[in-house]
Amino acid sequence: MTRELLERKYPVGTRIKLIEGRCKDGDNFGVKNGTLGTVTGINQFDGIDVQWDGCQSNYDLFFGYDRFSIVYGR
Repeated sequence: MTRELLERKYPVGTRIKLIEGRCKDGDNFGVKNGTLGTVTGINQFDGIDVQWDGCQSNYDLFFGYDRFSIVYGR
């Protein structure tokens, strides 16, 4: 997916839930599967930068490698 498509589909402020990260042991640099976060941008590698709730990790998401979903509503 191109940067432009990622920016349209996952704009800054979008709420995300990590379903399964690419680290199959479930410890994705301190971000556990099921953790919620907020998109802060798209990086130079076309990764989705996320500020994870209650976590200082800089684990970014990659479309096609990580499984995640948009969280709608509260």
